Amino acid sequence: MFRARGSLTLTSSKLLRDARARALKAGCQSWRNETELREALEKAFDYRGDVTLTQKDGTTIEGYIFDRVNGNALSTSFVRILPKSGGGRLKIAYSEIAALAFTGRDPAAGRAGKPG
Repeated sequence: MFRARGSLTLTSSKLLRDARARALKAGCQSWRNETELREALEKAFDYRGDVTLTQKDGTTIEGYIFDRVNGNALSTSFVRILPKSGGGRLKIAYSEIAALAFTGRDPAAGRAGKPG
């Protein structure tokens, strides 16, 4: 349970619903189960542009996913992201991610077979 300003008390499920709702309004992808989450994050890893992750606490991070670790559980699976705002690499557990959006242009899109 989380405590917000004043005497308002929010449950973690309420925060998660709110975070997902905000993310969907912003054009983010959400999922119904663990398999969909893993597939979405695998696509995000293969994507060469920036993505925006919305965490279950409502915070967002925009940046480039440069690594991931697929563990047996969501809590032991992680993405490593270079935030667009700087400040160093972050490691975020899959279990903490509520939504994902492909927000940056993929620099290699449409360049198949063309020299760099």
